[in-house]
Amino acid sequence: WIPRFAMRPILKAFALKFFAVTFMVRFALPILIVSSNFLFNQFLQPEQQESTDALQVATEEIKVLAEDEQPIPDEDRGFMERFGDMVDQSLANLNIRERLDALKEKTAGATKHVVNLIVIFLLETIILPIGLLWLLLQALKGVTSRVIE
Repeated sequence: WIPRFAMRPILKAFALKFFAVTFMVRFALPILIVSSNFLFNQFLQPEQQESTDALQVATEEIKVLAEDEQPIPDEDRGFMERFGDMVDQSLANLNIRERLDALKEKTAGATKHVVNLIVIFLLETIILPIGLLWLLLQALKGVTSRVIE
């Protein structure tokens, strides 16, 4: 059962094109989600996990470097013992250059991993979906041009 007006070539081409577009739009989002997750799991997740782990380790190391070891004052000790401890602590704190160099080294390594995580985030949320949408649109153009011919 086909109405007579549907037999016109222009209406037939329009109906087929409309069907192709609605079919592609219906499945575009699930295809985008599945393919984006697949690409992330195959190529980006190991790098993300490595960078996240390295940042956690660097955070712990920086916390250890930043902690000041303050001895608890002992009231039972004499003045000379407390003065000697204070001088020892002052000499240890003069070792600031080494602590700053170690801190710079840890933060430089952490910076690299932060940049990696930013790039992974941009790829996962912007570049991959737009690229996959472009591929789907090219496929839609190919299907509709074949239908019209």
